[in-house]
Amino acid sequence: MSSSQLISRDLLPRLERLEVAFRRMQRGRPEGERSGGRRGGHIEFADYREYSPGDDFRHVDWNVLSRTDDLVIKQFEREEQYVLRLLLDRSASMSFPRRLDDPTKLAYGAACIAALTYVALGAGHRVEVGAFGDDCRWFPVGSDKARITALLDHLADLGPSGSTHAADAVRAIADRSAEPCLVVLVSDLFGAESAKEPLAALAARRFDISLIHILSREEVDPPVRGRIRLRGAESGEAVSLRISDAAAARYRRALRDFGERWSAFCSKHDIRFLSTVTDVPFEDFVMRYLLHGGLVR
Repeated sequence: MSSSQLISRDLLPRLERLEVAFRRMQRGRPEGERSGGRRGGHIEFADYREYSPGDDFRHVDWNVLSRTDDLVIKQFEREEQYVLRLLLDRSASMSFPRRLDDPTKLAYGAACIAALTYVALGAGHRVEVGAFGDDCRWFPVGSDKARITALLDHLADLGPSGSTHAADAVRAIADRSAEPCLVVLVSDLFGAESAKEPLAALAARRFDISLIHILSREEVDPPVRGRIRLRGAESGEAVSLRISDAAAARYRRALRDFGERWSAFCSKHDIRFLSTVTDVPFEDFVMRYLLHGGLVR
């Protein structure tokens, strides 16, 4: 997967017209108020903090550096108020489908992360991206829109591997966040049941959370029938099965129930829940699903 394949150039002008929809009251700004330099948001100096990779050099206080040799960033209210932490599942199960005509779940999810980051950076918000499998690797995007290229390269280099440790990734967000922020988890949710407890804990702390559930078409409606041998993408365990029409129908019901349980959990904890399949054109997903789901506007 190359970085140029994540987001098409034709989609970028449409993304420019979108903004992230924050639902939670954020410190220092009334709920629902729009922000961003392109929309005339008011910016006030708030404090200093130590420089970290990905920060916009335009916010470095060069006077402080010349006096103390300390590299610090001037913080503004808007930067403190609008932070996005985006989590992408890169476990082995995200390698499906393996057909050439559809993107893998990982590629589709990476495109979701890239699109949301592009929209957020356009309004000056601060973004951090974590990709999790056996561990969680963080990429500090910062608030500089020029960093989108580095993020695209980073996402393009990700490969599916390991098992799903979504709970640890969600707990890492709690550890990294002094204040509530917007959190988006992109995953097929297989093996992610243990993440429900830390997700509920974040929701109780007024974090603004969204789950984007991605499946492949062959997972939603398996085309195979007869005797087959399946191997678990993450466990490596193999099992021989005979797939009849009746067995396929039972599988579809079980998968539907799986999604409905996650949807009910999200509804209980005021978490957005969006679901898509990799054969849905990505531009349609952004312009219809994300808009209708309330994650962007």
